[in-house]
Amino acid sequence: MKVSTIANDGKRVQPHFLKEVLEPSNDSGKSGEVIEEFQTNELNTVDMDLSYIERVQEGFHLVMSGKQGTATSVFKGTAYNPAGKTGTAQVSDGSGGYNYNLTLIGYAPYDNPEVAISVVVLLRI
Repeated sequence: MKVSTIANDGKRVQPHFLKEVLEPSNDSGKSGEVIEEFQTNELNTVDMDLSYIERVQEGFHLVMSGKQGTATSVFKGTAYNPAGKTGTAQVSDGSGGYNYNLTLIGYAPYDNPEVAISVVVLLRI
């Protein structure tokens, strides 16, 4: 299940990068008129009890804001109220040593998601 599906209460939506196109504005701090707006395309809904998805959402939120969350030190108190999951995979380098895949998936804001992310970093030691 993609992180955006978890964020959207089990609704699987088509990924997109553009919400709207605006006319340029010469007025500082103000946006121009909307030229074109793009709607979210819902593909389907996961066949799962919503209470299970809500439990995962709560866990994701605690990862980034709970007392023992693995990402709390970085994200607690941010204005955008994120939710997410960290992960580390130890991978053999073939020479008796190890490399690590460090991952972070998340979305924000927790209570009304607008954006979802996924980050993978390969750490070679």
